[in-house]
Amino acid sequence: MFKVDAHVHTAESSACGKTPAEAMVRLYADAGYDAIAVTDHYCESFFARCPGLDWAAQADRLLRGYRVAAEAGLGAGLEVLLGVELTPAGQRNDYLIYGLT
Repeated sequence: MFKVDAHVHTAESSACGKTPAEAMVRLYADAGYDAIAVTDHYCESFFARCPGLDWAAQADRLLRGYRVAAEAGLGAGLEVLLGVELTPAGQRNDYLIYGLT
């Protein structure tokens, strides 16, 4: 059996994430998970917290939690996948998007 959590937020990138990515990887690995998908929020409120940053800096901030988790996952034997939780402008629905590069 392959055990995965497909909806994980990190403290580095999502306002609702309470656990730093490195600690989260350790917790999931210790609990016997094979993989997690980091799906930090990609929405207007995230970008509102990035005033004055150009697109590259905003993207770097969005991906910070995933990058820390991916690096920690290498040492912990946990696969870390990239996704986002997308909330389109003007909508209330959230969509989990996977397979980003």
